[in-house]
Amino acid sequence: MIRHDSPITPLGQLMQKSLFLLALGLVACAPADNSAGVVRSGGDRDASTTQDAPGDDEDAGGGSVPAPSPTPEPEPAPDWDEPEPEPEPDWDDPEAEPDPDWDDPEATSDHPPIGKITGIQRARVKGYAFDPDIGADPVSVYIYINGEEVAEGLASLRMKRRPRGHRSVGPFHKFSVSVPRMPKGKHTIEVVIPDYASDGEVVDFEGATLGPKTKRFKRR
Repeated sequence: MIRHDSPITPLGQLMQKSLFLLALGLVACAPADNSAGVVRSGGDRDASTTQDAPGDDEDAGGGSVPAPSPTPEPEPAPDWDEPEPEPEPDWDDPEAEPDPDWDDPEATSDHPPIGKITGIQRARVKGYAFDPDIGADPVSVYIYINGEEVAEGLASLRMKRRPRGHRSVGPFHKFSVSVPRMPKGKHTIEVVIPDYASDGEVVDFEGATLGPKTKRFKRR
């Protein structure tokens, strides 16, 4: 600090002038620096704001680049080598052939029917008949006289004893069928037994023939 009570030398006066001019220069430069600082600070704020909110640049005419729209997926090219599907069959079509039923095999017989004619009267034919394939179930019998069918019956009567060699079929296989009265003379009698499968279905209506037996009646 300069004291005014001491004499000022020429060098001191020169220094005072220099300090005075330097002070004037600082004062003159201070507003411009502050303004620049304000502008610079403001610019920093604008820059930070612009980074946080892209919409501000658009309002100020910044011209931000819009987000690209999604690209649609391309459609797959048609497969020209793929054959056309075959149409489903029309099951209501009467001409359509049904599938074979492999679970329904044809009925078969393992054993032929067995029987015997035990008695011939003018108006009755007796005997027994059975089919081992149907066991204890009765069989039908058809009576033929002189080659003509004259009667039909069922072999379901009780026998005196079970058939030899076939005890498992039981005793109810006897038949006694009424026939038209045979006149005097010689007659040929036959009994036809159908052949059955194990399910009771007839597989052959002429499975076995009992006879022929010949019977002669002397009286009218």
